[in-house]
Amino acid sequence: MRKFVSIVLAIVLMFSVCMPAFAAGSVGAENEPTPPEYPLIVIRGVNFMNEYLDVGTKNERIYIPPIKASDIFAAVFKGAAAYAVTSDKKKFLTPVLDYLNETFKYIACDKNGDSVYNVGVYEYPLSAANYEDFPLGDDHEEGILTEAVNRYGAEYVYYFNYDWRIDPLDAADKINEMIERALLDHGCDKVNIICCSMGGVMTVGYLYKYGYDKVNKIVFLSAVLDGTYMVSDVYQGKINFNPVYAYNFLREGLGLPFIAKILVDFLYKAGAIDRLCELLNSFVAEETQFVLDYTVRDIFGTVSSWWALVIKEEIDDAVNYMFPTDEMKEEYSGLLQRIERIKEMLYAKDELLRNAKADGVGIFVLASYDKPLFPFYERSGSIGDGLETARMAGGAITAEYGKTLDVEESEFLSPDKMVDVSTVLFPDSTWIIKNAPHVACKVGSDFAEFMFCLIDTEENMTVYSNPRYPRFLCVDKNQNFVPYK
Repeated sequence: MRKFVSIVLAIVLMFSVCMPAFAAGSVGAENEPTPPEYPLIVIRGVNFMNEYLDVGTKNERIYIPPIKASDIFAAVFKGAAAYAVTSDKKKFLTPVLDYLNETFKYIACDKNGDSVYNVGVYEYPLSAANYEDFPLGDDHEEGILTEAVNRYGAEYVYYFNYDWRIDPLDAADKINEMIERALLDHGCDKVNIICCSMGGVMTVGYLYKYGYDKVNKIVFLSAVLDGTYMVSDVYQGKINFNPVYAYNFLREGLGLPFIAKILVDFLYKAGAIDRLCELLNSFVAEETQFVLDYTVRDIFGTVSSWWALVIKEEIDDAVNYMFPTDEMKEEYSGLLQRIERIKEMLYAKDELLRNAKADGVGIFVLASYDKPLFPFYERSGSIGDGLETARMAGGAITAEYGKTLDVEESEFLSPDKMVDVSTVLFPDSTWIIKNAPHVACKVGSDFAEFMFCLIDTEENMTVYSNPRYPRFLCVDKNQNFVPYK
């Protein structure tokens, strides 16, 4: 009984992950804005709470219902009760998967990669000056918008808010329309871009399709530059619950209060987390195909943009895993054609970005770290900020969370020996920021000042340009720079 209680407590902690919501609002400027030479386009990342079913109608509602711990526990316990009676793992999984299917069903796209349901977002095709309800806030993408409006004036700030499920090559057309609008509004020939998280691959889609002649500078902020381990592993069936990764995530990845961390320590030392992971892995080993068929393929596997998050060298293996038969490949042929085009784009990305930089486009990569990742896939031991730092930095070498790299000291190695950027795409214009959140930009912070310095400085800055902004930086909870620790 004691073992059962400890496992149940571990399950409760494992699945009690809250989705953040960021309030929009107006943040006043301390100084009069200064019109910039080039307008700014901000391309946001994924926000599950930013999309609506039947958007713009009287039936409009958030397309993902509130995620309640009670609903999760009810599904888990319903499955556990059925499994206790039958010893049939499918009986345990079915209510859990039913809950996931019902919660996330409106994400689903069809077999061509087009949305099944009438899901959309509020778009802002004109500058911020044209909207009374422009989504300003004090951090993340909304913080970027506030900083930009305060610095430049609302008429110079444009916000690409989009259905994050969209094919990056379709998003490219809409980004192009926004850029053309900004150029027309201001009579200039270039724009600056800050692209965040998923917005990174959307920006690559634009560059691939339309080129970079109309771009002055790009900041890739916590951006998907090089695929992700998470989506790559999931799309290849590489699901694994590692007890050490789970312990790290539960203790340090959820922002738990001290007393809850003591409970996590107790559960780990008691072996409950090990037993829970062992149980989950036994289910995965036997029922992966069932989970794929029941939930993963038709809800998550049909989303075009997520295929752009698969590491390019692993796309073919992922396709063969998700769509293993010739009949299935024919059935999903429309989607697979999209995936093939996305793969071609990803293979062209590195040379495209190198050429852009060689031709004078400022390209700056900002990646954060020092948080454990959600522990359900094989490579989830990597450090990150919610996504893996190694991939956001464009190919860095990183230690597992809580460990250090066994490499020689060099200018490319972080002071804590956790990140090596000698292998990244742009080592002279890639900054690694310890303790910063995913898509950081707290209004008035040192981090915000640094990021806009990259945009506003006439020259294309490198890690050697300004002693205030070396390659490796560390921030406190207010995103102000502090000594490395």
